Amino acid sequence: MLSFIKKVDDSLQTIASNPEAFPVHNSTLQIHKCVVTPQITIY
Repeated sequence: MLSFIKKVDDSLQTIASNPEAFPVHNSTLQIHKCVVTPQITIY
C-alpha cells in the first residue's frame, strides 16, 4: 500500500513541476496523461 502511495505522490510532484514531461492526451484542452500504474492514469 505504501509503495502505491509513493508512486502517486512522486507522479503528482513531477506533474506539478513539469507537466510537459507527459504526453498530450487532448491537444485542444492541453490535457496531459500520466500513467502511474497500468490500472491508474491521471489526466
